[in-house]
Amino acid sequence: MRNPVPATVAAVLPLLALLLVGAAGEAVSAPTQGARVALRTLDLSRVEGTLASLDAQSLTLRTEGATPTRSFALDEVLQLAFQGTQRKPADAPRFRAHLVGGERLVGRFAGPVPDGFNLDVTGLGVLALLFEQILTLESVPADAGPCHDLAGEHPRPDAGDVAYDMTGDEYAGTVLEATKEHVVLESKRGSTRRVAWSDLKLLHLENEVLEPLTGLRAEVELANGSRLAVTKLGLVEAGLRVALRSVPDTALTARFAALRFVRWEGGRFDYASELPHTSTRKPYHADPEGLVDPAYLERWFGTRVDRRASGCPLRMGGETFRHGFGVNSHSIITIPLAAKYAQFRSSFGIDDEVLTAGGAAGRKGNVDARILGDGKVLWEAQGVRGGEKPRAVGPLDVRGVKTLVLEVGFGKELMTLDRADWGDPILVKAKAE
Repeated sequence: MRNPVPATVAAVLPLLALLLVGAAGEAVSAPTQGARVALRTLDLSRVEGTLASLDAQSLTLRTEGATPTRSFALDEVLQLAFQGTQRKPADAPRFRAHLVGGERLVGRFAGPVPDGFNLDVTGLGVLALLFEQILTLESVPADAGPCHDLAGEHPRPDAGDVAYDMTGDEYAGTVLEATKEHVVLESKRGSTRRVAWSDLKLLHLENEVLEPLTGLRAEVELANGSRLAVTKLGLVEAGLRVALRSVPDTALTARFAALRFVRWEGGRFDYASELPHTSTRKPYHADPEGLVDPAYLERWFGTRVDRRASGCPLRMGGETFRHGFGVNSHSIITIPLAAKYAQFRSSFGIDDEVLTAGGAAGRKGNVDARILGDGKVLWEAQGVRGGEKPRAVGPLDVRGVKTLVLEVGFGKELMTLDRADWGDPILVKAKAE
C-alpha cells in the first residue's frame, strides 16, 4: 500500500489553494469580453450574463436590462454553465484518471516522469501525475460515449495493483514505473511485467482516498468530461485558476474555451447522494441460495450513486442529472438526517435507458414510489412510467426529521425495466437558531 497524503500536507491544502487563487474576498476582474454563462440558484432561478468577478464567497454577473450587475452568494448557487464552449476537443482523449481527491481527468499520455507520468488534458495543459495520486486509469477510445465505464466491468481488488490489457488478461502485482512505451509491474513472485500504453485497458492502483471535504466546495467540469475537485478558485484573464486536491503543489488555469460547468455544494445545501446512507433491495422473487452470485445481483440491481449500473449517467426526460441515486425496484434508501435539514426536493422517474432496452414488447418500466420522514409518508407517486418527464418532488418539509427513506416499489409490470432515478436530491440545511 502506498503512503496516503500526510496529515500535515492535508491540513495545508486549503491554505495552498487560497494562496494560488488570491486572498478570500478579493475579486479579480474578467477580461473585457468575459465569458457568457447561465447561472442556476438554489431556488431554481436562471440568470444569464457575463462572468465579471469571482471570489471565495460570491460571484458577479454583468447582465442586460435595468440591473447592469448582479451578485450572488456561492452557497446559494447550484451551477454555473458556460455557453458557447467547445463540447468536443479536437484531439480525442486517451485515458481517464480517477484521483485520490475525487478528480477525474481525461487526456493523453504525454511521457513518463519519476514515479508517474504526464497527462495532457485539453483546456488544462500537461499535468504530472504520481502513481500515489491515482486510484484508477481507464483507456478511453475516441468514440467512447457517456456510458464508458471500464472500472465497473473490472472492480478494484482488495489489495495490490492490477492492470488489464485489451484482451482482458490480468496482471496483478505492484506498479514500479512508467516508461515511454510501457507501464511496468512487479508480480507477487518477483517477475517483471510490461503492458504497453497502447494496449492498456485499465489500471487499478492501491491508494487511499482522501477524506471528504467539508464546507462550501466547488467542482469544475471541462468539455472533455474532466471533473476537478476544488475548494478555492479564482478568475483570471484566460479562465479559472484552480488547485486540485490530489496535486496541491500545482496551480492550473482552466481556459474559458474548455469550461462547461462549475457546481457548488456544501453551503446552504447538500446532495443526499453525497451523505452517508444505506440501501437494501427486496427482489420480486427470491432465487434459490447459491444460484446467482450475490455480487452480480448487487452490481446490476443494487443502488448506485450518480450513475446507472450500466455506467450511464442519470437521465430522465432528456435531462441529465449530475447527482442522484440509480435504483431498481424494490429499493429502500435510508439517509440519517439528524434533524439538520429544513427541506428536501428532487426529481424522480424512470431512466431514459429503458427507451432503448424495452425491445419489441415496448415496456418502459412502471414503479410506485414514496418518501418517509421518521416513518411518516411525506410524498408518494404511483404508476410512474418510462418516457415521462421526471416528477418534481417537493420541496418537502423535513424540519426535525432524523431519518429520511426513499422507497421505490414494484408497479403494474412487476420488476421489468424498473430502473428508477432520484435526480439531484437536494437537502437544504436548517438555519441556525
